[in-house]
Amino acid sequence: MGRLNGDRNKAVITGIGVVSPAGIGSEALWTALMEGRSCIKEIRQFDASSYPCRHAAEVSDLIESGLTRLERRMLSRGGKFACSALLEALHDARIERLEPYSTDVIIGAGHVDMNPVEDEVLSGRDILNFNPEQNAAGLLQMTISMPASFLALKSGARGHVETTSSACASSINAISSAAARIESGMCEIAITGGVDTPITRMTLNAFLKAGQLPVEYADHTRVMRPFDRDHSKSFLGEGSAILILESAEHALARGAKIYCEVIPGRQISENTNVLFSPDEVGESWNMMLDQLLARYEKVTCVNAHGPSDRKIDNLEARILKNLLGARAGRVPITSVKGITGGGMAGAASIQVAAGALMLKNRTITPIANYEFPENEFKGMNFIREPVAIDGGHMLVNARGFGGIL
Repeated sequence: MGRLNGDRNKAVITGIGVVSPAGIGSEALWTALMEGRSCIKEIRQFDASSYPCRHAAEVSDLIESGLTRLERRMLSRGGKFACSALLEALHDARIERLEPYSTDVIIGAGHVDMNPVEDEVLSGRDILNFNPEQNAAGLLQMTISMPASFLALKSGARGHVETTSSACASSINAISSAAARIESGMCEIAITGGVDTPITRMTLNAFLKAGQLPVEYADHTRVMRPFDRDHSKSFLGEGSAILILESAEHALARGAKIYCEVIPGRQISENTNVLFSPDEVGESWNMMLDQLLARYEKVTCVNAHGPSDRKIDNLEARILKNLLGARAGRVPITSVKGITGGGMAGAASIQVAAGALMLKNRTITPIANYEFPENEFKGMNFIREPVAIDGGHMLVNARGFGGIL
């Protein structure tokens, strides 16, 4: 991501919409980022009192304005998040009517919404045999491609519609694909981003069983501390960010405001042989970032994956230290997950939205709860307070379970 470099075929962000644990809208997210305020709270969607982990980064004030009565009934929680974010993004971009056949929709999505299954079980209905009382809307709500399909329907887009699913890297891969399609001239506008809603009983239980959530803590707001020497595990999170991408030529022709350019760079590969643990050499991650920095060596700030997991944080820090070389002590590095939690497939969309806001406001926001570095990474510029920047290029990094980059 960076300032527009003069090439009119480049992809630029002209609209941002966010539904996050910080609240509805990009302003709510920006306020939380500037304050370094953790949005981890007690789970309210269901009674989690019997679980060893009872906290998550939950969206607590979803607004359903802009949805018809039918849409409110048919859409999943994630679908409502994405729709709310879409409406804000279109308003922010000042687009009243899209050009249908030159507008693509590419959305990253992860978990199948388990709420319909849990609702059927809790209602006491028979889910093992034919049951005419079963909620048919549950089928749509559990279909992973529905957010993308609905956003196309809601916006009037009639171009390429796609869902990408690659764990926590889902939405950054979607955004990168959208930017690449704009660069290649395949579309003029792309609605892109991601969404995920993993805070359900079944998902919480599964992550606890896998040992991926914190279970012993005094203050839930202080647990997530990316890159800090006391980092351990990540809380679940949820949310959605939708971006309006346009070709620079299209955006300039209509006098649109431009947040920044999006430079596509990704590598979808496997860099582990254990599902929840990274390859500690990080060969694929190294290769991907090395290729990116070979093209854009003037990276001036880093918006890191930083999930507050000791193994993954340390691997990422080690790779960044090697790649940045002598500049590792000067290039500011942040992570938003100490504020927004581990939002799975939607996380990187919020991360990219946050990065665009940082570039627009020329300020890199701090890492929540970061105090002391690991000994190996002393001297690296993980930031504790907001840092002013003069534009430049931001590297946004994401990785998913299973080693997906």
